[in-house]
Amino acid sequence: MADGKELLAYIQETFTDLINNSKMLKRIGEKEDPTIFDANRYAYEVGRNMTNAFLENVTAEVLPDGKVSYSIANTIVPPMMQEEFDLVTKTTQKVITRLNQEAGLGLEGIIPGINEDRIAGLVKGISNAETLEDAWKYMKAPFQNFAVHAVDETVRKNAEFQYNAGLQPKIVRSTDGKCCEWCNELAGVYDYPVSNPEVYQRHENCNCLVEFLPTKMRAQNVHTKTWRDL
Repeated sequence: MADGKELLAYIQETFTDLINNSKMLKRIGEKEDPTIFDANRYAYEVGRNMTNAFLENVTAEVLPDGKVSYSIANTIVPPMMQEEFDLVTKTTQKVITRLNQEAGLGLEGIIPGINEDRIAGLVKGISNAETLEDAWKYMKAPFQNFAVHAVDETVRKNAEFQYNAGLQPKIVRSTDGKCCEWCNELAGVYDYPVSNPEVYQRHENCNCLVEFLPTKMRAQNVHTKTWRDL
């Protein structure tokens, strides 16, 4: 049997090994010009490794009564979700900083706050599961979706920041060509702020790409007809 802190240490060790041995994450991390597509691939891989780390360690052999209690779930889930969030948002921040530079903006990408409500919901779902098999269901798609959502939220937060600063950012949602009708209808280019909040939403295992396009706003002097950056 293992208590929550011991189980957390096992999960962290497995996750670290998986991350360090991922060739995909290494390739993306070494790219000088990563894109939002790269950030999404990075997030999927981080989420997949997080799922595997939990499934490998959260077993009946180490759990009291073979179930995940609220105390254990609340010990192991939040710190691992924070670690996942930090890895993904820092990579996305790097992408957005580069996009800003290409648009002629001397702005560093900003990182949003983590979604505590989603983490609390995951803790509750795992601990309320009647069986360990049911709890495992909450350790599969949700971890990966949380990672990809971190990319989307970083995109949204930077668009919001630039809009409030007087710029005109755009949000682009695209599909891989094999999506459902709901996703296909959401695909397109949107001026920020986006009136339809579903643009940022995803269903389970959604492969849509939500991108951020910073634009440099310019104004023309009515007398001299010259242009200046705002």
